[in-house]
Amino acid sequence: MKESEVRKYIIYIINKYVDDPIKKGELLLCANTADAPPVRGIFSDLNSMDIEFETSDAGIIKDIFYYFG
Repeated sequence: MKESEVRKYIIYIINKYVDDPIKKGELLLCANTADAPPVRGIFSDLNSMDIEFETSDAGIIKDIFYYFG
């Protein structure tokens, strides 16, 4: 998995699951401005929101952590 794919999937996850517009903006800014998306930090924030991910998205997250976590 390439960094560009990771960034695309992280942005997809943020847009799909984060309802708070301020938090969404912060996470998107973080995902878009870093040289390499800070995977652990972003998913730590998502985890603190107690989000229940769909099975297909959980598979994407697992793949991201395998390559970049």
